[in-house]
Amino acid sequence: SENDYSLGLVATYGNFTFATFGDLDGEYATSEFGYEYNNVEASVIKRLGGADVYNVNHHGSSHSSNAAFLKALLPSVSIISCGKNNTYGHPAQPVLDRLQAINSTVLLTEDGNPKAEYGRALVTNHDIVITVSADTRTYTVESGYFYAKFVSKGAKQPRCEV
Repeated sequence: SENDYSLGLVATYGNFTFATFGDLDGEYATSEFGYEYNNVEASVIKRLGGADVYNVNHHGSSHSSNAAFLKALLPSVSIISCGKNNTYGHPAQPVLDRLQAINSTVLLTEDGNPKAEYGRALVTNHDIVITVSADTRTYTVESGYFYAKFVSKGAKQPRCEV
């Protein structure tokens, strides 16, 4: 799958860390369309030191954001970008369940999968704005009617050499 070639980014600003990895896959599987997925998340785990905010891999697809990957990140906030009533079923229920199991605040840009049980996740139908305080010890997340303040984890990222 071309998803296995996704670029990832971990951006650190003082104590605050944002992580995004495109359409990265987290399991070995073959889709109904013949795509072969590989667990690339497993190779990324050793390069992660945690994140405050996580832009959820592959719109919350069933073959991404596996439990080990999420345990390494332990994001306080997880954002799922998905299209309304998309034909792919994003986000998948197991991903929503895994995010809520680690007590991440989950925000979705739209109601992507009408069959999903969103639980505590919030469908915002708005842009999601993250603002980091000048001292980087706190950050706010807001979207439409949602507003919350969080304390930055100050996660240390491992030194990676290529």
